[in-house]
Amino acid sequence: MATNTHFRCPIVGCTHEGSRRGRADFIEHIESHTQPYACSVKNCGLRFSRITNLNRHRQTQHLIHQEYNLKTIDVLVEGEIHHRIRRHQTVHELILLLQHLGFTCS
Repeated sequence: MATNTHFRCPIVGCTHEGSRRGRADFIEHIESHTQPYACSVKNCGLRFSRITNLNRHRQTQHLIHQEYNLKTIDVLVEGEIHHRIRRHQTVHELILLLQHLGFTCS
């Protein structure tokens, strides 16, 4: 049985707290700050916090059919922000990564 874990966003100025799904919810929230999913269509480059938002953008703005929707695995590139966020092992490691990316953390 999965346990719920309470967390508070470490980024200064953010008051988000959560406990729904523990680590997965925490990572989704951090991605709302970093917006790791970028549109690869030429001259676009808009960034999104969730892969579903990127796919909706591709369908509505670039008329890319939903059969070509991306999955997280399609955009996880070794060393990029989203890959590094999802691979952190501890909250302390994540805070160090966020500080390296220029975020002020408490």
